[in-house]
Amino acid sequence: MPGLEQTLYEQGLFFPAAAVTPDLGGPVTGFAVASLSSTNRSPTSPLGIFTAMSTWLFFGDPLDDPGSTLVQVSGEIGCPGDRTIAATPVGVLFCGKRSVYLLTPQQAEPRDVGWPIEPAVRAQPVPFRARAWGLYHRGFYKLALVPSGGSEPTEQWWLDLRHGLTDPPQWWGPHTMPAYTAAARATDHPQEDDRAWGAQDGTSTFFVLLDQPDEYTDPIGPRAGGQWNTAQWNTDDWSTDTSVAIVSRLRTALLDAQAPLTPKIAKRARIIVQTIDTTSLGILVHSDYGYAASGTLTFPTPPGDDWDTSDWNVTNFAMRWTVLSEFECPVPEPRGRAFTATLTHTDALPCDLRDFELRVQPSARETR
Repeated sequence: MPGLEQTLYEQGLFFPAAAVTPDLGGPVTGFAVASLSSTNRSPTSPLGIFTAMSTWLFFGDPLDDPGSTLVQVSGEIGCPGDRTIAATPVGVLFCGKRSVYLLTPQQAEPRDVGWPIEPAVRAQPVPFRARAWGLYHRGFYKLALVPSGGSEPTEQWWLDLRHGLTDPPQWWGPHTMPAYTAAARATDHPQEDDRAWGAQDGTSTFFVLLDQPDEYTDPIGPRAGGQWNTAQWNTDDWSTDTSVAIVSRLRTALLDAQAPLTPKIAKRARIIVQTIDTTSLGILVHSDYGYAASGTLTFPTPPGDDWDTSDWNVTNFAMRWTVLSEFECPVPEPRGRAFTATLTHTDALPCDLRDFELRVQPSARETR
């Protein structure tokens, strides 16, 4: 009603007059609601405030609250890129200058959960740290970093939170992606549960749907085509979206046959795969001495039966089944105490790995 306005809201350009404006010793780079989880936020949740080298928690109401409190939780850990801040079921995750950290109201200081990928975080060029971004999507905290020598966030690391935060943290990567400059998600989209988009800035900005099931190609941007209409009303060139097959790469841990001090020879690799069409896996068996053997694991098309024998269609149907493939290491076989195997799949079709086995035998002599 006229005449009943509060004096507090009559400050014009200086609104609000009683707001707290703390001095954090540097420019603020980001904010976050420091709740216990992404679904457990309330008006009493503290406000996380970041600078490039410090983290603070603000308790209470920043507007005319004499009981409000500002607490510095770290003078060493900050967040140079505000777009890496994401609310997750385990708390707020953000990327600092050295690692990835978890912020919750119960902690005395941010918890280091990115130590397995610390070299990748540290390798970011200093001028481009602010271009990194993070997103919580389908049970993963997906972090896009600028790789060493680059200028765009083309390297992604995914933290698996589907079963909570494990010890050690389960990071997947690195994933080489198009240079998406931003990402967003809708948790209740009418066409897809937890839908996410990526935006790429280039000759023309375009948007793509991220991590679609049964999609095995990645869009890499628009490509100019020919003139699709030469009439006076339209002489523009049409364009097509170019895409490349998604390359999947799996590298095992060091395999030593539970005999870490015994020299061995790698003899044969075997794998069971479920597929629906002819495909293959590239394999590289590498020893800790530096010797390696490479080859191919092939998988034929699964057989089927005549599903229609009329004139208009005599095609066979196929079914997904498991296929066993073997690779014999060529002579001279890799020698060492432990081995790693790298499997690479480059075809744009499903290929599910079930079991992998590397056979080794003890070696009578040791290479020096």
